[in-house]
This record gives sequence, C-alpha cells and structure tokens, in this order.
Amino acid sequence: MRKPIHLEAAGKLTPRDRIWAAIRKLHALSRNAARTFTRADIADRCVADAPPEATVRRIEEKTIERYLEGLGKAGYLAAVAPRVRYQTGIYRLARDVGIEAPRVNKDGGAVTGGDKRAAMWKAMKILKTFDRTELCNASNTDTSRINDGDAKNYITFLTKAGYLQLIQRSASGRRARYRFVPSKNTGPRAPQIQRSTHVYDPNLGQVVWHPAVNS
Repeated sequence: MRKPIHLEAAGKLTPRDRIWAAIRKLHALSRNAARTFTRADIADRCVADAPPEATVRRIEEKTIERYLEGLGKAGYLAAVAPRVRYQTGIYRLARDVGIEAPRVNKDGGAVTGGDKRAAMWKAMKILKTFDRTELCNASNTDTSRINDGDAKNYITFLTKAGYLQLIQRSASGRRARYRFVPSKNTGPRAPQIQRSTHVYDPNLGQVVWHPAVNS
C-alpha cells in the first residue's frame, strides 16, 4: 500500500523531515478555516507518525522551535500569533514546496553542509579507499567545493561510527588512508553530524554513534 503523500520520501525520515511532514499534515487536516497549528500540535503529530525505525519518537522542543524559527524567516511559515513569554505561538503554512523538507538554519539561510556530506558519502563508496585529498577531489562539483577541514571532520566521525576503517596512518609526507566498510553502505542518504556531535544515519532512522555512549 502506498504511504500517505506527507510521509512518502526516499529513505528514512530525519527529525527535520518529520517536523516538515507534521506541518504539512496538520495543514491538510486542519478543521479551522485559517489552518493553523501550534508547536505542541507539531510535537504530538511527530509522535503519532513516527516511523517504526525511529529510536526516538518524540522530537525535542528546542529542535522543533529552531526549525520553526528558520522556516518562518525563510517564508515557509507565517506566525498568526507570535510566541511570547507565556503564550503559545500559532502558525500556518505559508509556502508548501512538497515532501522534501526545506534545508534552512534558524536564521532562515540555506544549509549547504548537507550537500557537501552527500557528495563525500557518494565519493567514499565509489573510491573505496582514499585519503583526504583524494576524497576532496572526487567530491568537488561546479557548485560545491570540499575543503580539507570538511573532509577531515566527516572522516573523523564516520570512522568513530564504524563506516570507515583506518588502513594506513599518516607519516612524514604521507596522509592517512581509509577504507569504506561495505557492510556500512546503509543507503543513499549521507549520515549526519548533528549539533551534539553525534552521528545520525537517516537511512536507518537511528543515532549510530554518540560520544556519551561510544567513547
């Protein structure tokens, strides 16, 4: 059976995807003429529609609030009644761009880091073994340039999470080399390095490495 359109997307749903799906569903199902909703409505909808693969059903309020703030500043949401100290904010969907969740930061600017990680994730699986320079060269496109810092950060966390294996340590004039672990090819969507420096795999819908647990 085909999934409802508000949930139908490639791969598993990230927290951002789930929030956006909840917003679109609340808009579609709203019984009031203005089609408005609150942050609490979004949180409850995320729990109700959490995919079976999700290890965390309820999304943190701060995560929802940060994304709503960015969506508002980018013009995707309109605040019917702004959130103030003791009052709940009321929102409505102002611009629906489909099932793909808008990639914005809390200031409403476009987030491009995910594009770089997606390019590196794809290149890693093609190269199979590589050093940072080789990964950068294979990941660069006309619109996105991967620098050494980008590659170093992503390699570091994917190694901790078991996606990469160190096969040759760095030495004088020689960079460390890594091997992509074939069994860790979980899907097309690049694992994310999130704010609390944990690794989230959207293909699995799970946090696969966290410093407080795995260090």
